[in-house]
This record gives sequence, C-alpha cells and structure tokens, in this order.
Amino acid sequence: MPVAAKLSRKLYETLGDEAAEAMVSWMDSVEHNRAELREMNDLAFARIDARFGEMDARIDGRFSEMDARIDGRFAEMDARIDGRFGEMDARIDGRFGEMEARFDAKLDREIGQLRQEMAAGFGRVESRIEQRFADLMKWSLTFWLGSVIALIGALAILRQFGR
Repeated sequence: MPVAAKLSRKLYETLGDEAAEAMVSWMDSVEHNRAELREMNDLAFARIDARFGEMDARIDGRFSEMDARIDGRFAEMDARIDGRFGEMDARIDGRFGEMEARFDAKLDREIGQLRQEMAAGFGRVESRIEQRFADLMKWSLTFWLGSVIALIGALAILRQFGR
C-alpha cells in the first residue's frame, strides 16, 4: 500500500527530494515485503493446515484401526465367554441330569420299600380284620345257637306243662 499523501508531503519538506524519495521507496519496499511476507505466511499456514489435515487423517485412520482391533478383540472375548458359558451350561445340565437320575432311582427305591411296608401292613390289618370277623361269626353263632336251644327248651317246657 503506498504511503499516504500527507506523510509523503511532510517527508519532502523535511528531508528534501532525494532523501524523501529514498524513504518513500524504502517504505514502499517494506510494504511490498509485508505483502510477500503475508503471502509466505499464508502459504506456510496452508502447509501447516494441510499437515494437520494429514495428521488428522492418519490419527483417524489409526483410531479406526484401533476401533476395529478392539471390536475384534471384544468379539473374540464374547465368543470365548459364550463358549465357556456353553461348556458350563452343558456341565450343569449333565450334573442336574445325574442328580435327577440319582433322585429318581432313590425315589423309586423309597416308593418300592413303602409299597412293601404298606402291603405288609395291609396284610396284617386284613388278617386282623379276618380274625375279628371269624371271632364275630363264632360269637354270633354261639349266641344264636344258645338262643335257639333256649327257645327250643322253653317251648318243650311249655308243651309239657301246657298239656
């Protein structure tokens, strides 16, 4: 940017034509150098921005790789855990199957023993009932025979006296 006209006039008055010309050209060159320096600075910042963009892309790539590796590792761990849980489920199911079989066998034995005990108990109760029934029949027969004999005797006595 050229030096302002007011400053230029003051320079010519104070320094003279030659010195003022030198000073103005020096100021113009400084202004021109500033523009070049700004362009160089902009180019450097553009290169730095490009480098940062490259670094961002590399970092994003590395993070993507790490994410993929981590996801892969988690998938492996999930598969291993699922496998272990599958093994544990199978072992638990096997153990429960064994326990069920043992329980069923023991229950069958206990029920068999209970049935034998109940059959023996019912046999004893049945024989006692039969014994009581036989006793009852014996006493009933004895009572009826005694009653019939007494009735026949009473009738015989009545016939003898009633005639």
